Amino acid sequence: MIQGEGSNSDEIYETLEYECYNSELPKTFEDTQRSKDKEKWDFAMREELNMMKTRQVWELVDPPANKTIIGSKCVYNIKHDEENKPKKYKARLVALGFKQKAGIDYGETFSPVVNFSIVKLMFIVLVPLLGWNQVQLDVKSAYLYGKLNEKVYLKQPPGFIVKDAESKVYLLHKALYGLHQSGRRWNCELDHILKNLKFDELLWSNCLYKNKDVILVIYVDDIIVFGKTLNKLYLIPLTRSWGRMLEIIGRAVSEMKSLSIPVQQGGHFHDVIFCMMLAYIKGLRILCGSR
Repeated sequence: MIQGEGSNSDEIYETLEYECYNSELPKTFEDTQRSKDKEKWDFAMREELNMMKTRQVWELVDPPANKTIIGSKCVYNIKHDEENKPKKYKARLVALGFKQKAGIDYGETFSPVVNFSIVKLMFIVLVPLLGWNQVQLDVKSAYLYGKLNEKVYLKQPPGFIVKDAESKVYLLHKALYGLHQSGRRWNCELDHILKNLKFDELLWSNCLYKNKDVILVIYVDDIIVFGKTLNKLYLIPLTRSWGRMLEIIGRAVSEMKSLSIPVQQGGHFHDVIFCMMLAYIKGLRILCGSR
């Protein structure tokens, strides 16, 4: 039991508080420049900018008169593996879509979402019972493939401002994260690609496609593949990584070797325990420090 006299609860709390503070993500470009991981964040931002150029997402133009110029910012994140270890530093440029005007800056916005009860059923039936293979395809920066029908103008964000063109704005050609229509534009683009590859969307559930003995489950920029053979899937453009380990919504599902489906949630478990310990030690600190 922790005693008030000679207790090290303050030290434990301060250690946990320090780790929690330093695990916070930068909110602004200025935060990244003050961060101990500045070089990693700078690399992530350069990578994002190169992606914009490669995908031909925009072009610099003079600000048009009587047009809404949408703000933009960078959102920073650290991708962790299933054991909650830092895997990749990411910087994503997003549009501040709340300034868009319906009917002018965007039209239709509906984008279907898969029913996860169907996904669970497929894991139970197709993989362990029928012996089908399963892999995951990941589409990097998926929304940037969606083509815009509207003219959308974007302010240059801090960290992305072009020298000698500070007064110019970006005219977007592709959908950017944060725009109202981005999800729909990406979904329409992927639907077009899959149907050209002779995949038919199943009528009884959204985001499910079938071609003979291959079934695709679409979840935003992740494609879960079930099939007897998966050779045809190499024909799908845009995708980058294949993996036997499937991670969806924080759950890692390992390759099935029997009629059981092991689910690993080590990373999520670590987060929960850390938060509980921090709250617990903080309470002890208050109690033990009072006299």
